[in-house]
Amino acid sequence: MPASAVLARTSVGLKSGGQTRMVSLVQSAGLLLSMLFLGKFISRIPMAALAGVLMITAWRMNEWNEIKYIFDKKFGNAILEFAITMVATVMFDLTIAILIGVLLGIMTFVMKNSDLKIDVSKVDLKRIKGHDVAEDCSDTIIVYLTGPLFFITREKLEQLVEHSIEAENMIISMRAVTSIDESAIIEFKEVVNKISKIGTKMMFCGVQDNVKEMFDQSGFTDIIGEECFFWDAIEAFRYLNIIQTEKIAI
Repeated sequence: MPASAVLARTSVGLKSGGQTRMVSLVQSAGLLLSMLFLGKFISRIPMAALAGVLMITAWRMNEWNEIKYIFDKKFGNAILEFAITMVATVMFDLTIAILIGVLLGIMTFVMKNSDLKIDVSKVDLKRIKGHDVAEDCSDTIIVYLTGPLFFITREKLEQLVEHSIEAENMIISMRAVTSIDESAIIEFKEVVNKISKIGTKMMFCGVQDNVKEMFDQSGFTDIIGEECFFWDAIEAFRYLNIIQTEKIAI
């Protein structure tokens, strides 16, 4: 659409083998020359013939293999988007229909990817064996967060408080958290305060760089302590061993 005000002309250029922006320049130059030098001949083309050309162009604009595929595989969301876009094309025009289809696709994508999964597991002794980690980890749980953290998913973080009652130490793996916003960080701070009152120690591992930057900027890192952020759970276990050794020595 940014290359041409007429989608049909863009589609014809692409279907004809065009691969660069020169397609629009060549088309524009061709139309300009036709208007200047071939106007009297173009004006004699029957409207019925032009309608036929437009019908063929509209037919070729559809990706029939992809349409057949989504109906054969019964992808509900894709079928719904296709149907709504088709109806909008008839009721309004192609430009508005494409806008509606794109917005619908964005909404569907956001709904699909806005779910935050929280999985809790005990420590697998087989996985830590041979890493100089004490095998007595019965008081430690690992919480895996999967998905983005923003205003829609922030309420799910309250589940961490419930799980913190089950153990003395909680390792939160955030390797699958790709983004976080300010509202989620505020919720995280409240959750940390509640868990601290319970007496459970929190540690983080696998925090991605952009998420860690948000933690640093918001002051969340200072609340937890830089020493409680680790690359993986093994490093967190080693840190716990050091703390336990120091307690025993005292």
